[in-house]
Amino acid sequence: MKGRFSIGIGLATCCLRRFGFMVLLDLPPSVPHSVAHAFWELVQHRSGSLALWWPNQDRWCHWTWGQIATGVAQEIHRLSELGVRRGDRVVTAVPNSPRWILRDIACHTMGIIHVTLDWRVPQSQLEECIARVQPCDVVVQQDGLQEYGEDDHPELATWKADQWAKAAQQVDVDAPATIIFTSGTTSRPKGVVLSHRNLASNACAKLDASPQTRQDLRLNVLPFSHAFARTCELSTWILTGGQLALCPTWEHMVAGARAIRPTVINLVPYQARQLADLLDQEPGALGPQLRMLNVGGAAVEQDLFERLAAHGLPPVQGYGLTEASPCVCANRYGQQLPGGVGKPVRGTVVRIDASGLLWVRGPQVMLGYWQDPDATAAVLDAGWLNTGDLATQREDGHYVIHGRAEDRFTLSTGLQVYPGELERVLSQDPWVEQCVVLGEGQPGISVWVWPKADQIPPQYHCPASEHALQLDEAAVCAALRDRWLESCAALPHYLVPRCIRFLPQRLSTGNNLITAKGTYRRREIVAWLRRRGLTLGD
Repeated sequence: MKGRFSIGIGLATCCLRRFGFMVLLDLPPSVPHSVAHAFWELVQHRSGSLALWWPNQDRWCHWTWGQIATGVAQEIHRLSELGVRRGDRVVTAVPNSPRWILRDIACHTMGIIHVTLDWRVPQSQLEECIARVQPCDVVVQQDGLQEYGEDDHPELATWKADQWAKAAQQVDVDAPATIIFTSGTTSRPKGVVLSHRNLASNACAKLDASPQTRQDLRLNVLPFSHAFARTCELSTWILTGGQLALCPTWEHMVAGARAIRPTVINLVPYQARQLADLLDQEPGALGPQLRMLNVGGAAVEQDLFERLAAHGLPPVQGYGLTEASPCVCANRYGQQLPGGVGKPVRGTVVRIDASGLLWVRGPQVMLGYWQDPDATAAVLDAGWLNTGDLATQREDGHYVIHGRAEDRFTLSTGLQVYPGELERVLSQDPWVEQCVVLGEGQPGISVWVWPKADQIPPQYHCPASEHALQLDEAAVCAALRDRWLESCAALPHYLVPRCIRFLPQRLSTGNNLITAKGTYRRREIVAWLRRRGLTLGD
């Protein structure tokens, strides 16, 4: 309920830190100095244990923790030879790979700020972000990274783990560790500056909610350039000392599961739906040992939760944002419930203000936006981070996220609409793949859909149709209106769609109409439709 507080544990005295806006909190003793320090401590005890898998042509290669350490030491040597020093910035914009991991650990050991960019963004955006951080070294996809084989690792006489552990411990825990650029749903991407404390504490908080051990083997298909995979896969893997398998594509993930039998996997909702489709057709397709499915990045629909739960994989859903490293709330493994994002993770306090906005405070809150004090001041207030998301709290203490406040729009009648909630309801229709609710300044809302052609009965297919899916748009939309009568019966009259239309094409990151995690860029969608001469009204 609005205005109610939910108090986490592990909080202590706070002190003002760099950037002038953030309050940092003392941490539980279980949190390591940094992820890099935890890595070198691990290597001293388990150098011969298997750690990393990745596909190379027709086979899976693997490294031990000791082999990874040798590669990290070589990358430290390379960066030192380039003259890169503590506090400098280097950029990496490549898919997940052994080289990505070596570079990341090397940077954090040396106190170098690792700027991680999504290699899939438009070239112009990539160049702009690189220019803004003025790096000393850049690795981009076009560089043609070395293809590593099982026996390929840099030749070094010794990696001296104890010395590198001491070096990592000398890096200020509150110094910037990484800069991650946000997806930029309504504006140009901002560079979120996260410290070593941010990353280590949030990974520990995630492990508190979803316990994992060195016996776990996780499949990775999400990019480390985003906070979800960086914290909830890369960092948790290092802190637990288990095994990680890099999967460049969905096909690699399915094949890898059959070959190496994972126990843990992290997905975003649209991938989780792909998984449900796969398991419906081939139960046990990811092997008999898969025990935990973490899903983040967007809401998990009720029907999807139930489908996955029927296969013994009820999603462990959480909530977060890059500015919070990213975990804020999470369901606890073994107690996961549908419809909500759980309770605040360890060490975290949240509150909901009078307008329904969720605020968070804790050791995971960012230092600020890179070289943007105005934007930083707009979201940080005495250690509290304004998430920009609308939320409520259920009677069981779990939080429910209702969408971005900036997504909220006003009809010409003065009534306000929160489109995310309606989209989640309508998207449960098996005929619908994508569903966007629009209506800013209109007398009522319009719903734009990209249908699942293979789920729609043959009588609605029309080879003469101009639409890419060759469906009879008028007939399908009329049928959808009838199908939605029950779903909309309990809604206020102004949320009942005035018109239903087909999207001209599927929304994707390629046409820049959704973000990498599947969030709609609503303003861009409206502009895109208008450029095509399509009206938003009846």
